[in-house]
Amino acid sequence: MRPLLVLSASTALVAAMLASESRAGIVYVSRTATGANNGTSWSNAFTELRDALPTTAPGDQVWIAAGTYTPAPSGGSVLARFTMTGIEVYGGFRGTESSLAQRNWNLYPAVLSGDLNGDDGSGFGGSDNSRRIVDVFGGVLDGLTVQGGVGYQLVSSTLIGHAASVRDGQIRHCIFRNNRDGALDLWSGGQVSDSLFYRNGDSGIAVAAMHEQETFTVGAPTAPASISNCTFYDNRVLTSGNGVVGDTALYFGASPGGSLSNTIFYGNQGPAIMEFRMDTSQVSGCLIDPPLPPSWYYPHISGDPRFVSAATYDLRLLPDSPCIDAGTNAAVLNAATAMDGHPRRQEIAAVPNTGIGAVPIVDIGAYEVMADCNGNGAPDFEEIASGAAADANGNTILDTCEGGGSDLCLGDQTFGLPCPCGNQATVGGCSNSAGHGAVLSAFGQARVSDDSLALSCSGMGANAPALYFQGDAIDAIYGPGGVAFGDGLRCVFGTIIRLGIKASVNGSSMFGAGVGNDPRISVRGALPAPGGTRHYQVWYRDGATFCTPARFNTSNGLTIAWGA
Repeated sequence: MRPLLVLSASTALVAAMLASESRAGIVYVSRTATGANNGTSWSNAFTELRDALPTTAPGDQVWIAAGTYTPAPSGGSVLARFTMTGIEVYGGFRGTESSLAQRNWNLYPAVLSGDLNGDDGSGFGGSDNSRRIVDVFGGVLDGLTVQGGVGYQLVSSTLIGHAASVRDGQIRHCIFRNNRDGALDLWSGGQVSDSLFYRNGDSGIAVAAMHEQETFTVGAPTAPASISNCTFYDNRVLTSGNGVVGDTALYFGASPGGSLSNTIFYGNQGPAIMEFRMDTSQVSGCLIDPPLPPSWYYPHISGDPRFVSAATYDLRLLPDSPCIDAGTNAAVLNAATAMDGHPRRQEIAAVPNTGIGAVPIVDIGAYEVMADCNGNGAPDFEEIASGAAADANGNTILDTCEGGGSDLCLGDQTFGLPCPCGNQATVGGCSNSAGHGAVLSAFGQARVSDDSLALSCSGMGANAPALYFQGDAIDAIYGPGGVAFGDGLRCVFGTIIRLGIKASVNGSSMFGAGVGNDPRISVRGALPAPGGTRHYQVWYRDGATFCTPARFNTSNGLTIAWGA
């Protein structure tokens, strides 16, 4: 059975063409243009993509306005396809824009369709549809939808299949849907990121397995391919094909392998949901359900990713999704924007950071949940960027949502006192064996009568136990700078109350309102009814002897003024 997505390997087929950073120009395509049909501007745009591509040269950009574009006219050859060599092809334009930053592929979808006759309806296409829709040799395909490919046909001893084939290129912000016999072949160092794959394959339709060329090689060493921050849902591989590699929805080809990271693979149907055929494959930061066999040794989470509406293929994440802040930062490809056009790595303060990397942690899947801590309907990052809200400590959380705390015991010598071993850090407390300080933040309302305050600490050692504690005084001599304490600085003194011990997950934990069965901080901290000022800090174990023999460290401190 042919898989939905094939990772294999090939040469850098067009590396020489892509080595130059110069561009010959922009070619415009719009179905509604009424001008000279020569692609020189939006008004003179080509009305068909198939007419525009032959005029391009390596390094060109092609800007495509909203509309549906087919490789051949109605009744044309089902073997016709779009061929893109060394160019960058972008969708998501209304037809008036002057920069890539102005486009929106969600509002203005550009669709590459194999439905030549326009008769598919809501189902899969038939024999009059394109066998393959697009070939990409180097370059970029960004912000387009590929749909309506029907798959396989043997032509001159070559097996033609899958809706798209990409060699040495990049796929970003694309949707692959309703392709009957597979969505994408990804070869030779190709990359796909921030994209959706849903409703590909078909119940009752034979989906051929991979053909004999498991590795594509042309005169040079092969290169691994990569998938990052994608979502695969409701892809159906249910019937047997030619049996070369088996019946599987996602197939990773032969050496040198590839990587699958920060990706959701859920609700797909087939005898074998995944098949890995190389020793060098890597899987990190993924939600895969049903889970992979333990013998495969690929760490991942499983379960329901909590889509907004799986029934209507709205595959954004709900606020209680286990995929939020759960990915691997180092595995992010083309990190600027998610499928919804929002920036990657948004800190959701109410969600524990369970992923790997420095906070903020990337979400798993094609979308990134946007923080809106004040509930005004505007994403926090937009308010910070526009100056509508402040973020004094640069942690992407609005200052108004951080409980009104002021910092103590900073590891950057703000208050004059150096860290015990010269282990200064730019943020949080003194540096630990992981090379950074632990950052204590607060969010919610610090009111005794309406306590929604929670404390969040990140940047500790992996799985380190952490003690959250409260005091009613700071050091009498050194004040907010604190005193040397283990590998860090302690600034919280007076009457000490141990709020609770938390096991960190990948260096992060939380305590307070809305966190499991934690008591309210005002209750556990015995705040009087009128409120008052209290100081907070986190003590945590460091798994290695790093600075002093003590093998423990502290976060920065916070002073919070409680109201009644």
